[in-house]
Parts: sequence; structure tokens; C-alpha cells
Amino acid sequence: MKPAVKLPITLLTATPPDAEILTQFGAEAMRDAFAALNTPENLEAYLASAFTPDGLHRELTDPKATFLLAKHGPDLVGYAKVRRNGPKPRRLRGQRALEVQRIYVHRDAQGLGVGRMLLEACLDIGRREGVGAVYLGVWEKNSSAQAFYRKLDFSPIGWHYFQFGSERQRDIWMSRSL
Repeated sequence: MKPAVKLPITLLTATPPDAEILTQFGAEAMRDAFAALNTPENLEAYLASAFTPDGLHRELTDPKATFLLAKHGPDLVGYAKVRRNGPKPRRLRGQRALEVQRIYVHRDAQGLGVGRMLLEACLDIGRREGVGAVYLGVWEKNSSAQAFYRKLDFSPIGWHYFQFGSERQRDIWMSRSL
């Protein structure tokens, strides 16, 4: 049975006062997506380092980052973060490229096109800024996310390590040209 969330979805740019809700939303989305495949200790250690109101506030005030909120009425149903000038996959070094660092969609809104809408908005930012490619990292065990990105013309171009609590995990770099 599909959830009560339906379109229309409104996309907005997040501002520093959104730090608290993004902290809560991001932690919930991470638990939903990754709790079954990780130890509780590693998941909670990662959340404690990556999802704090102060940390999100710093990210929201970073001129190299943009957060997009997907809202259904007053409710946050997803968000994405794009980052400029971050570490790039080897194959993109020397090119102007934009990283999609996060795309999170609430479990009740999955399958309704919210993730696609957020990713398309990230691609539009890249086009407006004249970058040649957009890239992202996706956990090698997250096959559903990899399939989603492939549908939107992303291809694997390498991998890198990602520290998740005490475990070093491998992310697949995926990119697409603009």
C-alpha cells in the first residue's frame, strides 16, 4: 500500500534555521537505509559525527554547498546536498564537476519520484554553473541506489573508501556528463 504522501512536491533551498530538521531527517533516513547492514555501534558513531545541529549549521553556511529541500505542504519528505570543490574521483580531476553528496527521501515518499526530482534539480544546478560532470559516491552494497543512478545515466568510474564508525567501507564513484 502506498503512503499518504502525494505530489505536489515543492523544492526549496535550505537555510541555516533548517539545521535541526535536517539533522533529525538525515539521521532517520540513514537508520532506515543502513541499519540492517551495519552494526548499531558503527551506525550510531557515524550519526554522532555526521548529523549534529552544529555540523549541519556549518554545512548550511558553507558557500560551496547547497541544500535542496523537498516538501509536501509543510512536511519535509527529502533533501539533497550538492558540494563544489570537494575531493573528486581520479577520472574527473582537472574538470569542473559538482558532487551530489546526499540524497535522502523519507521512507513514506520513496517510489513517488522525489529522489528523481531532487537529483534532476542537482543536475540543473550543475548546468547553470557550467560544470562538465556531476558525480556521487554510493555504497557498494546499496544496489537499489546504484540502479536508480544508472537509470539517470550515471556510470561507475571508480571507488573510494568511506569511514563508517570503525569500519572502512567502499563507495562506488558514479558520474554523468552534462
